[in-house]
Amino acid sequence: MINKAVQHTSAKLAYDAEKSPAVALESLENLRQDDISFPEGGLEAWLVVFSAFIGSLAALGITNTIAAFQLYVSTHQLSEYSEANVGWIFSVYMFLAFFCGVYIGPVFDKFGPRWLIVAGTICIGASLMLLSVCTEYWHFLLVFGICNGIGCSLLFTPCIAVVGHFFHVRRGLATGIASTGGSVGGIIFPLLLQRLFANPIHPDIRIFKEPPLFFTTIAVFLMEFALFIPLSYISSYAAAQGFDDKFSFQILTIMNAGSFFGRLLPGWWADRAGPFNSNMASVLLSIIACLVVWLPFGHTKPGIITFAILIGFASGNNIGITPVCIGKLCTIESYGRIINACGGSYWGLIVFTSLLYTLSLLFLILTKGLSTEWKLLGVF
Repeated sequence: MINKAVQHTSAKLAYDAEKSPAVALESLENLRQDDISFPEGGLEAWLVVFSAFIGSLAALGITNTIAAFQLYVSTHQLSEYSEANVGWIFSVYMFLAFFCGVYIGPVFDKFGPRWLIVAGTICIGASLMLLSVCTEYWHFLLVFGICNGIGCSLLFTPCIAVVGHFFHVRRGLATGIASTGGSVGGIIFPLLLQRLFANPIHPDIRIFKEPPLFFTTIAVFLMEFALFIPLSYISSYAAAQGFDDKFSFQILTIMNAGSFFGRLLPGWWADRAGPFNSNMASVLLSIIACLVVWLPFGHTKPGIITFAILIGFASGNNIGITPVCIGKLCTIESYGRIINACGGSYWGLIVFTSLLYTLSLLFLILTKGLSTEWKLLGVF
């Protein structure tokens, strides 16, 4: 809907221009503001304003914060350079952020805002991630000055321009609201950077020195690796077995329905039997589903439906209870870091999935044994 609104006028004129320049000129002269319909409000229009606000917050928020970036790099990574030389990095950024709009505007008129916003988001995101490893002058010039500058223009130009395609009478108000995102970003980012510059956060590898945490991490990695194999291939597997497209899509729905109950019921049971016991049971169920149901009977409709329900139920437990298992082994302060650290023919795929689940189960058993002095039947 947004792209249609954005492209309507340009597409009409382009079509007329293909017929003859005279017709295009006449169409342009006959085009009046009254002939264009503007929503002037409504859910879709205000969602566009909100989206433009968020885009401006990200793009112009950084623009309004370049003083903080310049101060930090000029006193740390680029301390041997003069203020004038460091300033060139941010001058290039400002130039590209606004000059590129001359070329981005026509692209917006022809193709709409979607891909411009996607490209701008990628450029800004990549720039900020790469900025963390920059050490040389040319690093900062390429990453922040050029990549971030172009990304800023790609993002904020369509964000502001698209608002005008949904408002006429209240265009000034709507555009003003959207553009305030830059000011909000200018308030948030300096405070955020002040905190992050003073206390940079680094991965804490000390958590892996404790054997239970280390083995749990391996178990979770293998579990999640195995979990997404059937989730990714169940539909293509069904199609390869000769089932129609309708059923091949429905089998994924069946799997996710099983996952719903797998997240709910085992959570209740985990409070009574222990989260590790719950996870080990679900991994064992996954192995049975793969080797006893999927491998021999997956080519039949009852077999693949049964497998989808079982693996969906088991995977729901794995996703829901894994953080609880981590919580059994660490303090609240380390909770988030540990979770972040964990992350033709089909018979070979099935066996590989089963092997991953089996290894995951073994590491879970090893973790429980180390944590409970090998009281494997106890609640944990």
